[in-house]
Amino acid sequence: MKKLKILELFGGISAPHQALINLGVEVETIDYVENDKKVVEIRNIMYGTDYIPKSVIDYHCDEEVDLLIGGSPCQDFSQAGLKMGGEEGVLNKKHIDIFKKHNDYVESIGYKVYYQVLNAKEFGIPQNRERVFIVAIRNDIKQEFNFENLETKPMKPLKDFLETPNDL
Repeated sequence: MKKLKILELFGGISAPHQALINLGVEVETIDYVENDKKVVEIRNIMYGTDYIPKSVIDYHCDEEVDLLIGGSPCQDFSQAGLKMGGEEGVLNKKHIDIFKKHNDYVESIGYKVYYQVLNAKEFGIPQNRERVFIVAIRNDIKQEFNFENLETKPMKPLKDFLETPNDL
C-alpha cells in the first residue's frame, strides 16, 4: 500500500497525523509547519524528528501531497479569552467574509469544499468544544463528502481520560 503523503500546517502535536496512524493508514509527512518552538520540540520528541519552528505565512511547498492537514489557531475566532472572536466564532458576521474568501479561493484552484461545525462532546470527548471542520476534495476525484456519515459516540466521563497514581 502506498504511503499517504501529508502536509501538516499549524501542526501542533500532530494529532490528525496520529489519528491516521491509529486508523492503520501509512503516512509520510512531507513537511510540518508550526511556529511555536516548545510545541515543535514536543512533536520532535514524540516522532523522533528534527523540525524547526516556521510560520505558515509565506510558506510554500513544492512537493505534491495527498492530504493537507491544518488546524489554524482558534484564539482569533474564539469566544474565550479576550472575546475577540465575537459570538459565534469563525462563522459569525465579523469573520464570515474571510471564511467565504478562503473557501472561494480553494474552490478556484480546483477543489470542492465541505464544512460543518462539530462539537467534541458528540464524539465521546468530555468537553463542550465546537470547531469548524473543512474538507476539500480535488474536483478530479469524483468523491462526495458528507459530515452526516460521521459516527457519533456518547460522551465518556472525564475520569476515563485521567491517569491515576498507579498509571504513572
